[in-house]
Amino acid sequence: MQPDTIFDVASLTKILAVWSAIGALWENGSLPLDEPLGTFWPEVTAHPLGQVTARHLLTHTAGVPLRAQLKNLYGTDPTAIRTGVLREALHRPPGEAVEYTDRAALILGYLAEHLSGQGLDQLAHTRVWQPLGMTRTRFGPLPPELAARCAPTELDEDTGRHLKGTAHDFSARLLDGVCGIAGASLR
Repeated sequence: MQPDTIFDVASLTKILAVWSAIGALWENGSLPLDEPLGTFWPEVTAHPLGQVTARHLLTHTAGVPLRAQLKNLYGTDPTAIRTGVLREALHRPPGEAVEYTDRAALILGYLAEHLSGQGLDQLAHTRVWQPLGMTRTRFGPLPPELAARCAPTELDEDTGRHLKGTAHDFSARLLDGVCGIAGASLR
């Protein structure tokens, strides 16, 4: 480890990017926490997610599926994954139970993109990280010169090498490194 080592922050991405961006959108009046998503997000209006609120997603009471299984369900195309996630059935009615799921952060990331008109990476940079002076926080995959400074995460069974500069989270890698679940790194 060196003073300039870069770390994959994994699930802390949910706090450092998604929840912070959602908070900024709520603060400026762009996000009604207690209105069903379908009332202001046309992409989900006709689907089960349309009855869920942002507060449900933030409090893990939305009733969305518990396991990501994105590749198994929707393949490897990020657009197909987004479409599938936003249209899938709830596994229980919203508000019925508290159940942690990565899926909530993924959906909140998509919601933040919809409300801001920016990618999650751009939104987090301009609305959260830059104002806080977090100038070295970013989504990956990182360019080779930065990846060389990364602490390795886990062994990639496909290549036999430890991941460096690429999110260790499979869902984040599947979604090209920018994902509400994981994918941010910092120094």
